[in-house]
Amino acid sequence: MKLYHGTNADFDSISLTIGLKYKDFGWGFYATLDRNTAVRTHI
Repeated sequence: MKLYHGTNADFDSISLTIGLKYKDFGWGFYATLDRNTAVRTHI
């Protein structure tokens, strides 16, 4: 299974505490099966 994460940053590991707690869905790591959704997300 290939998952996409909408970011323009490089990362080697996943941290669930990075991000804005009260923004979007809160802290977490969000991925999608749809590449187009991930590409639109980080713009």
